[in-house]
Amino acid sequence: MARILSTFLRRGALALSCLAGAAHAGDLPALAGRWLTANGNLEVDFQPCGDAWCGKVIRELGNQSMSRPGEAMDAADRAPIVGRTLVSDLRPGNCNTADDITYSLPSDCGTWYGTIYNRENGRSYDTTLQVDGEGRLVVRPYVGLPFIGRTLLWTRADDGLAPTAAGKPDTAHTAQAAK
Repeated sequence: MARILSTFLRRGALALSCLAGAAHAGDLPALAGRWLTANGNLEVDFQPCGDAWCGKVIRELGNQSMSRPGEAMDAADRAPIVGRTLVSDLRPGNCNTADDITYSLPSDCGTWYGTIYNRENGRSYDTTLQVDGEGRLVVRPYVGLPFIGRTLLWTRADDGLAPTAAGKPDTAHTAQAAK
């Protein structure tokens, strides 16, 4: 019983340290900042929100369908998308260490788990996010299990600039794009 409690406490401490470490400005996770969605329709800013991370839409750039490439999207949800949380409740995966009793489990360090909203059909899906070796954000919405999904590649919108304030667009960047 003591060993189970010890393991539970270590896992909890590890999860808190991942979140706490990510909250320091000098130690932001790779997904922090602004990203363009795979179809280029939206610019999404990833920031801490409560005890997790989320991605809010800060600009709408287009209206291309994800399910019918080359066609205009007919959104199921007609509410304005700017300011909406598109990706929510993001939490880091398990970062196993050699002294951790769960070391035999596969490590998914660098992978984030949460929920993503699809405005084209008005549904939300479980999702994983991870920045790949080429600096792209690999977004994998799925139903049930991650292998039952579709991989989307998002690109960084800010060329490495510091993230904006939570949910607030970079007004200079937005004004420049409007010209």
